[in-house]
Amino acid sequence: SPIVLLSENWVKNVLVSFGLDLSFALINSIIKYDIDKIVLAFNNDENLAGNNASQKCHKKLLKFFDEEQVQVCLPTKNDFGEMTDGEIELWAKKIK
Repeated sequence: SPIVLLSENWVKNVLVSFGLDLSFALINSIIKYDIDKIVLAFNNDENLAGNNASQKCHKKLLKFFDEEQVQVCLPTKNDFGEMTDGEIELWAKKIK
């Protein structure tokens, strides 16, 4: 599972959206838990759906969080399930 892969590579507190948008209920939960850093990492697919969703959600989150708190960092392959541990480790180093 992507969460296990990320957890094994020291990426903690992962939330999977199971879709291409963030509901306001989910955003309210993020606000409630006073999250310091949000990294959007939807699928990096050829049809750009994940890429476009990441940008849309980034813009939505900037209504509630500072620019420094929200980052888009797509997986280097289609998704984390297709990446090796080494690739996930390199990806995690890109998170500011």
